Amino acid sequence: MVWYMATSRELGVLESDSLSPLFGPYLKAKLKAEPETSSTVSQSLGVCRANFDSAVDSLRGAAKNLKEAASHADLMNNLSAATAFVETCNDAFAERRLNSPVAETTELLGKLVSNCLDLGSALQ
Repeated sequence: MVWYMATSRELGVLESDSLSPLFGPYLKAKLKAEPETSSTVSQSLGVCRANFDSAVDSLRGAAKNLKEAASHADLMNNLSAATAFVETCNDAFAERRLNSPVAETTELLGKLVSNCLDLGSALQ
């Protein structure tokens, strides 16, 4: 098991938007920084925002599972869902053969959610 340790810069990006609502202001800033952003990229960013919000909901569900000593299966379902939601953001760009302006962010989130999934697996 290899865990990813986020750098202080990466954590600063995550904390800057307080993850609630997840990256809404961050994604808006990305669009404002590049006003020529195509509607296709904007649509893909919309997919990311919706899926990032769903990932946060799944992680909150996992935290609730831990607090309430729910079943291990419920915990792993929530953590697996969070992983899928983050990957869906990448897919939104890959399917359209576009470069993602949030690739670094989705990579970081993927690594952090993977850490959670590894920790959840270790609890069994």
